[in-house]
Amino acid sequence: MASLHEILSQRLPNFRTRQALIVLGLQNDFISPDGKLPVRTDREYLARIRRLVPAFRDHGVIIWVKSEYRADRGVNDRSGQDCTVILTSPSEGTPGDSDPSSAHQSHTSYGSAIEPPLSTHEDPLRASSRTIDILQRAEIRTTHQEIGETDVVNPHVDSELFLTQTPDKPACCIAGSTGAEYTPEVHGLDAPDDIRITKTYYSAFKDTGLLNTLRIKLITEIYFVGNMTNLSVYASAVDAAQHGLSINIVEDCLGYRSIARHQEAINQLVEQMGASITSSTTLLSRLRGDDSDERPPTPDAPDTT
Repeated sequence: MASLHEILSQRLPNFRTRQALIVLGLQNDFISPDGKLPVRTDREYLARIRRLVPAFRDHGVIIWVKSEYRADRGVNDRSGQDCTVILTSPSEGTPGDSDPSSAHQSHTSYGSAIEPPLSTHEDPLRASSRTIDILQRAEIRTTHQEIGETDVVNPHVDSELFLTQTPDKPACCIAGSTGAEYTPEVHGLDAPDDIRITKTYYSAFKDTGLLNTLRIKLITEIYFVGNMTNLSVYASAVDAAQHGLSINIVEDCLGYRSIARHQEAINQLVEQMGASITSSTTLLSRLRGDDSDERPPTPDAPDTT
């Protein structure tokens, strides 16, 4: 099955689609040292996002997504009703897994894929079966292996599942709390025409109307930045792929707590969902039009809203 962009281009040769930059979870609970679940990525990723947002706005749409706890949310259910996240990886527990200094190493090779990457030409039923396969493997991998130096995975309530609370672990991003607010480091970075979404699940597409917004604005390609790679970024990217959207992950603009989980999420998005991985430097060059090896940014279509 052809992607939405390809179908529209074939039927309307002069039809122009748009790009969007989805900025996830730049909230105090994930960024402040006093937050309930602060990432361990060095704070340079925030500086890179600050440079990228205004440059991208000239070529596409900025979508700000924040999380808000309203009820406990499950993950990795085989029925596909819950969001899909990464809770562990084959390499977790090895030296260096929690070392933030290795956060931005280049990922030019992702090893041999278990299956060919998901193509936008692929039958949607096969795409759905791939998602079920990811869910099954994610469930199998939920073990008691170590995360960093102090966190231990609970097979029932993982320490990173910020939309679940227990007597010993409060939820993150509770409505009205300081933790749910955007970090001061991005204050003033938004613009009146930006789109703002509040999600109550891990995926930005779950019960938010985001998909309809993208379709109305003729957006067929999205870039992801923000927090966290293995949770909100991964869950949102998996859903985006299932809706036929082109996925790009700006890897040096991501926050996470475990390098192993981050890498496993990236690997699965590449191998199973056909995602493209880029850096903020490469994307900025592309937006400026000074990188001949990269395709130019998609021009804006007239706003139909």
